[in-house]
Amino acid sequence: MFRIQSIMNKYCLSAVSAAFLVSFALSSCETYPPGQATGLGAGIGAASGALIGAGAAGGRGAAIGAGAGLLAGALVGAAVDAENARYYQAPPGGYPFARRNFPQALGQLMRAVRNLAKVRS
Repeated sequence: MFRIQSIMNKYCLSAVSAAFLVSFALSSCETYPPGQATGLGAGIGAASGALIGAGAAGGRGAAIGAGAGLLAGALVGAAVDAENARYYQAPPGGYPFARRNFPQALGQLMRAVRNLAKVRS
């Protein structure tokens, strides 16, 4: 005879880990490189369509559901790509970056420390 408590003790860590993994995976906030959202949407759409189709009609339904999910996911992903391209454009001339390298900055820091030591003494 199965006892709910023994099942909970056996699978509790796995269930909590899976719940955290799913929650962290679905709550990410990032922008994708151009074109990546279309492929990601198509893959997720095909997988979910296959699961729904298989549950509804078996093997052939899985193939039909995967095709429909692929198209829907690709359309949604393309819309996400277009939206990201509109909002997240690089400024003219590209993003600025540091001109100094580390050894120069370290040398300037050491000179500033020596000058500070001279002033205090």
